[in-house]
Amino acid sequence: MQPSLKFNPRSPAKKSRGSASPIAGTENAQVIVLGVVLAVFQQWCGINVIFNYAEEIFRAAGYDISSVLKNIAWTGSVNLAFTLSRWAWWTAPEGDR
Repeated sequence: MQPSLKFNPRSPAKKSRGSASPIAGTENAQVIVLGVVLAVFQQWCGINVIFNYAEEIFRAAGYDISSVLKNIAWTGSVNLAFTLSRWAWWTAPEGDR
C-alpha cells in the first residue's frame, strides 16, 4: 500500500529526520542499478581508456619513453583545449555565439 501524499492543512506538521527510504525502495532499485551500471560502462569506454592506458598504448605503438610522455601531454592538452572551448561556447550568451 502506497502512503498518501495528500496535503491536509489540519494535520500537525511532523518533523522528519530524513531517510534514504525514497531512494532505497524496491520501485527505485532498478533505476539505481541501471544508473550505476551505465556509470561503470562510461568509465570503460571513450577517452578514459586512452588516458588510463596511454603509456601501454603508445609503447605498443613503438614509442620510446620520452615520446610516450610527449604524446600523453599532447593528448591531454588537446582534450583540455576542446573542453574549454566547448565550455566557453556553451556558457557564452546567445548573441555572442
